[in-house]
Amino acid sequence: MTSARGFSLVELLVSLAVCAVFSAALAAVVPSARLAFNAAPAVLDLQQRGRTGVDVLAAAIRSADFGDLFPPVIPLAPLPDGDDTEFEALYVISPVASPARGELQRDQPGPRGPLTLAAAPGCPAIRDVCGFTAGAVAAIADGSGRFDVFTVASTNAVRREIMPANAFSAAYPAGSAVFEVQTHYFRLDDQSDGTRALVRETAGGATQPIVDNVSAMAIQLRRETSPTPLSAGDLDDGPFFEGGPEGSYDADLFVVNRVDVRLSVGVPPVLLRDPNAVRDRTLHATFALRNVNARTLP
Repeated sequence: MTSARGFSLVELLVSLAVCAVFSAALAAVVPSARLAFNAAPAVLDLQQRGRTGVDVLAAAIRSADFGDLFPPVIPLAPLPDGDDTEFEALYVISPVASPARGELQRDQPGPRGPLTLAAAPGCPAIRDVCGFTAGAVAAIADGSGRFDVFTVASTNAVRREIMPANAFSAAYPAGSAVFEVQTHYFRLDDQSDGTRALVRETAGGATQPIVDNVSAMAIQLRRETSPTPLSAGDLDDGPFFEGGPEGSYDADLFVVNRVDVRLSVGVPPVLLRDPNAVRDRTLHATFALRNVNARTLP
């Protein structure tokens, strides 16, 4: 015969007490879980955007290699509030795959004159003159440390000439090397909403956004023979060579074999669901210039 006996009052009270304990424990866990859930998009956004900025810088810097013709990385704009070894912009020159290339057959007639290329074995017999076409970005170097970066304004296949779009600091002699390159000017650009973005400016003047909400970028250059990074004073004491984005550069840049980058990114306001969540993250990266050959300094 089945018993019809129900729960006693004591059993009900014990059950309610156990339920209350479990409910209190869950109530304590839920807020922290909610905070973690709210913070997850911001943390993921920081990681992704920070990694994007570092990867773009790495691709440009690690591919830079021009032997001892000229330094492929040139720092610009020392940090106003940092020490004098930190810069907030970097000019990088890197080669392109299967570049157009050649050498001057004769002296350039003047700083604005055409460049006549020799029909040498190293001159690709494709695309106009030694592979160069109008609009291509190129560098010219005479082997002494002087160089210029220019855009090809036009070509003349019959005379084997390419015409630079801008005048050089001086005419280049016969034997000077000419080759196709790509340039990257990395800097922080002020945005209309008061934030700053990491951008890359091309040789043609186009500004390409890379990462938004960047609060700071600091760049240091190091030499193999010294653990101390180069300072603004080191890069302003000579001897100087003609070339680069500002018209001349210090010979110390030839001995740089490492670039250190510090990039600080912030969370866009739309992702700040929790006022106590992480708001920014700083990434540190080091890029070795393994292919750079230091020239003998004067």
